[in-house]
Amino acid sequence: MDLNIVARRPLLSSIRDGRRALVRRARDAQRRREWAAAAALWEQVIQCSPRYVGAWVQLGNMLNELERREEAIAAFKRAGEIDPTLAHAPAGIAGVHERAGRWHAAEKAWEEAIVLLRQASPYNKRAQEELAHACAHAALSARHSGAPARATHILTNAVAVIPDLETRPEYLLMRADLLPPGESEAACAFLRHFLKLLPRDVENAVGSSPSIARGNLFLGLIGIAPFLERGKQNRDFLRIAVGLYERVHLWREVILLAEWQAVIEPNEPEHVERAFRAAARGRRLADARRLACRYSRQTGDLILIHELAQLYEDVGQPGRARLLIRFLKRRWPHSHWHTRQYIMLTASTRSLHLADHLVRMEIVQNRRDQELERTYCRAAYEAGNYEEARLRLEYYLERHDDEDSEVLLGYAIANSSGIDEGANYFRRLAARRMQSAGPTVGLAHMAMRKRDFPAVLERWMRVAMVHPGVTVANVEMARCTYEMRDIEGAIRICETHLSAFPHDVAMSEFYAWLLTMNGSYERALQAIDTLQTSSGPSWESVDLTIICTSQLGTLDRNWDKIMATMPSSDSPEAGSRFYHVIRILIAVGRYDLALKTLRHNVSAAENLPWLFPYLQPAAIPAPDARVRMAGRRWRCVSTMVRSDFSDRLDAMSDIAVDALLARRDGKLPTVHIIGKFEQPRGGSELHALDLAEQIERHTDVRLWAPEMPHPEFTVRHGVRGIDPGIGNIPRGGVLVFVGIYFEIEKWIGHVRPSRIIFLYNTFESPSLFARIEEAYQRTGVKPELLYCSDLMRQETGLPGRFEPSPTDLELFTPSMIPRPKGRPFTLGRHSRDVVEKHGRDDWKVYQAVASVGGESIVLGGTCMCEAYPPVSGLHLLKAKSDGIPDFLRGLDAYFYRTSTWVEPWGRVVIEAMACGLPVLVHSVGGYAEVIKHEVNGLLFDTTEDAVRLVRRLAEEPALRERLGREARQSVCTLLSTAEMKRLIAFYLLN
Repeated sequence: MDLNIVARRPLLSSIRDGRRALVRRARDAQRRREWAAAAALWEQVIQCSPRYVGAWVQLGNMLNELERREEAIAAFKRAGEIDPTLAHAPAGIAGVHERAGRWHAAEKAWEEAIVLLRQASPYNKRAQEELAHACAHAALSARHSGAPARATHILTNAVAVIPDLETRPEYLLMRADLLPPGESEAACAFLRHFLKLLPRDVENAVGSSPSIARGNLFLGLIGIAPFLERGKQNRDFLRIAVGLYERVHLWREVILLAEWQAVIEPNEPEHVERAFRAAARGRRLADARRLACRYSRQTGDLILIHELAQLYEDVGQPGRARLLIRFLKRRWPHSHWHTRQYIMLTASTRSLHLADHLVRMEIVQNRRDQELERTYCRAAYEAGNYEEARLRLEYYLERHDDEDSEVLLGYAIANSSGIDEGANYFRRLAARRMQSAGPTVGLAHMAMRKRDFPAVLERWMRVAMVHPGVTVANVEMARCTYEMRDIEGAIRICETHLSAFPHDVAMSEFYAWLLTMNGSYERALQAIDTLQTSSGPSWESVDLTIICTSQLGTLDRNWDKIMATMPSSDSPEAGSRFYHVIRILIAVGRYDLALKTLRHNVSAAENLPWLFPYLQPAAIPAPDARVRMAGRRWRCVSTMVRSDFSDRLDAMSDIAVDALLARRDGKLPTVHIIGKFEQPRGGSELHALDLAEQIERHTDVRLWAPEMPHPEFTVRHGVRGIDPGIGNIPRGGVLVFVGIYFEIEKWIGHVRPSRIIFLYNTFESPSLFARIEEAYQRTGVKPELLYCSDLMRQETGLPGRFEPSPTDLELFTPSMIPRPKGRPFTLGRHSRDVVEKHGRDDWKVYQAVASVGGESIVLGGTCMCEAYPPVSGLHLLKAKSDGIPDFLRGLDAYFYRTSTWVEPWGRVVIEAMACGLPVLVHSVGGYAEVIKHEVNGLLFDTTEDAVRLVRRLAEEPALRERLGREARQSVCTLLSTAEMKRLIAFYLLN
């Protein structure tokens, strides 16, 4: 025996023992995530054993964690040189490239690892596991490098080598990322394998559903959603499912899954963070608030509180956002961003004076910089003081080159000095800025405010040409084309844009809406399915699906799907959108579905004070605590409304009313009428002008718009824009709001009115309740309500007075020319050219008219060209606003029914009655309360009733004459001089 070898044995044993100790210490450091210490220990191991491959691999891993990437790659290469068959070497290099975002290089390294792993024994189970892992990561790298087809090819080849790979979680995770949109065989196969992660009874119950058989990922996941809890303890299932539900934007399910992950892995706060981000994207405010607080307690990090503040601002709750920003400003005194944001929110929710005080405090502390100066300018704009904002921005821009502030200055000029001056400013700015996006979009907005459709179209076309990535330009171009009644042209614009940008959500929503408004219901449903598959559920898709399926008679068949896809948000906007879903269901006569939806609503009760009156006629107990809360909220708002002025007027005699109107002692209050005044032929605008004309005969009347009134109203009617910065606001007197769909909180606190009156003339109950609270809280004056019909009063349940929309009885008069002999019976109607103004079966009524040799003329009926079959004698014409009295006088009878819209009053029906026409109208609508069946008109509930009654009108001239005469008389009584005097007197009480 060699004595040298014998002598070296104790030394070798000692070296091995020392290496083992170092390895144990290194692995302990790794478990404690002490990467630097672990790297130093692995280096010591390598010094003891330079050819120890495992040490080189672990050293590479530690250097990768420390982001010493080049050193990590060198370590892995050294391991590969020592053992050329070692797959961990290229796999480690691939991991370094992945962390650096070098996906193409990572894919090549994974391919090398896959080759080495395939050379391993097929009976080596560990090699099989590593091969599956390598294939999944190679596919991931290919997908991130922009090659999804190559990623799919990698996985397909891997399945051929590893037969059971299709059932492995990492494979399913990658397949989920690579699934194509829409229905596919790949999605069908994937869903079936995914179900195997759940218990067998769930797999059997769900696996046979049509959605999974068709491979519809979105609907398939909706079908699986009720069974998610059965997999809450399965880590692999949760890991795959949370990504899937994120992909299809089913945020409620994502929150559940992520929170279950947080329970299984309590030391991983990223699960709570993931749940919060899902709540934020889904606008689930209560969940977002709860999760943000949980995350901050668990980690001590306030980043999610910061994001919660931004979420509140996004959903229109700046008051809550301001409180959170104030909290963060105190915790992070070094953050100038939070200080500036607090100033902005203070200006918009409190007052500009307080915001300016905060600015001065920052200057005193020597924190004046360009960002603070910009905040000082923008605070005035946020407070609604447009002239003050203009002065500040002009001074700021003398010293700074800031395009965003230049664009904001344009809007301040338009709001303070008029649209024309704003347009001239944007035109000069666009020329100076070489047609950059901000000023060209501003120029298009000015044209939109003027309702100058040719100019609007030309300007949006310019924006789309110069800036093709600006989605709003293409959407507005299509919308303008539609407004000009070139429907096919609008559809072409949408389809051309979507062929280049198939995932453009805004354009997809408009395209689906456009097809629906054109009566192309089948195509619209296909567009809605595509939209939901790519972007998840939305209120827009729910609305349009209800409209289309109700028109096609398939609403019941699709109802479960509609309920499942209804967004679960509890933001104020969601409460408003939920309300509109209820209104559509009521309009189509599905009170049962409306009640079912109300009972299963997911919005917060604090956003649903309007809900309570809807449940009263049903005589049912409150379904849950949320609805009881809605009842309390309704009662709270009802205490803010007064009706004593209406009671006083009812107690006054006609003599007392005449005496009030005859007063000339200067003690009658000034009446301020506030409306948007943006559409020259809008119904609310015409109502406001008619009201002003009546009241100004007795007292001073002033017309106001919250921002940018249309120039026609400014020039012809003296409408002024509200701007508290220059004192251009109503002062004292009586505030009359014609409509409730615009903001008031920025200026109403400065007015000090004696009375506040809201005219509720369109179905916007959530906005009405919000405006009542805003007005009372900011002025201390309880508002009064006027309703354009009894239907509207019943809808809110709040006290108020009925006020019919004034109609010019001298303009709308019966024809004095005898009906020409031999003229065929002529039925007609007029409205806006949208499908919601027409019934889906109205063509049967027009067909009945044709069967007796008559004609039907429909102004505003071109939208139904595709929805109606060919009918003899039916003329579907474009809508128009001039010559309506002559059109009505040329008819023998008037027909009116809507579909997914309920007329609050129905001015068009009253105008027809004023012209002495017999009216045949649907029984749902505000106008129905002034019509007595068989006395001054005919009411119907079903299409069959309408067909029978229209035949009577065609065959019985005496019936037409009697009904027309009574119709004229009833309208004259409703709008008599005495009634108009009482209407005007209501505004003059003080």
